[in-house]
Amino acid sequence: MSEGAVALCIGSRALDTANGGAGLQLLFNAVDATTGHSNNDATANVLRQAAGKALDRTTMLGQLYMPDCGDESAAAVWLEQYHWLRGAVDADTTFCMPAYWCGELGASGGLYRLLHLMRAMAKGRLPRLTLQYEQSLQHYRAVALFAVSEIDN
Repeated sequence: MSEGAVALCIGSRALDTANGGAGLQLLFNAVDATTGHSNNDATANVLRQAAGKALDRTTMLGQLYMPDCGDESAAAVWLEQYHWLRGAVDADTTFCMPAYWCGELGASGGLYRLLHLMRAMAKGRLPRLTLQYEQSLQHYRAVALFAVSEIDN
């Protein structure tokens, strides 16, 4: 599971009272692992599931947090499976790859991307669903689907 999904599962929701009572809600998360060095079924599996959840909500993915810091082999893992998001992305869907600004953070990267996501929410820049995809060198894959929701006070 991505670090961001873990943080939201522990806290249920990340609250932001400065944003008019809105909170970041974890709608879906999944984890899988590849069975070999050349097998990329795990990436396909988690992306296909996330796209299905987005389509169930009839809401397009507005932002994709994907791992990429210039490592072509790391990017190729998810680029080869990007087609599974067909129907859940459109011309307005944007990519966010914070590793280009701060470098690769290793095991802390997912948590950093969650904090980046929460900051974007606080600034009102998350009008649609957001997907966060994580992958490790040990063949683990994780995806989390987030939405901004109103908090009942």
